[in-house]
Amino acid sequence: MKLKTLDLVLLLSSMALANGACDKQADESASYKRAVRRVEALPEYKKWRSFVSASPGVHAARLPAVDRQMALGHHCYWSISEYSDEGTHMHRWQTFLVSQHGRRILVEDLEGTPISLATWRAKQIKDNAR
Repeated sequence: MKLKTLDLVLLLSSMALANGACDKQADESASYKRAVRRVEALPEYKKWRSFVSASPGVHAARLPAVDRQMALGHHCYWSISEYSDEGTHMHRWQTFLVSQHGRRILVEDLEGTPISLATWRAKQIKDNAR
């Protein structure tokens, strides 16, 4: 019986994905706001934000107009891009992909490929050791 229930849940999830359920805009979405809070709670984000804030004329920025929900595999993720506003231009720091329920966080690597938060952290440590 449990297997049939799981099959039904997977089927409904697949149908929702096929019907564009992961194509929601960030505007006024409670799920998006929850995802942003998850990113803002990351120690790496706090450190970056502090660094940016200490630079004269530079501040952290997020462009919610371009942030959107997207399908990756069989899950919906919010794309949250963090920038430093340098005054004359914007510099993208990272793009985080947060599952709609906030349980999973992925990070886009330089090629735009989603990697796990753990892999990204390990890469940061390795890069900083150089």
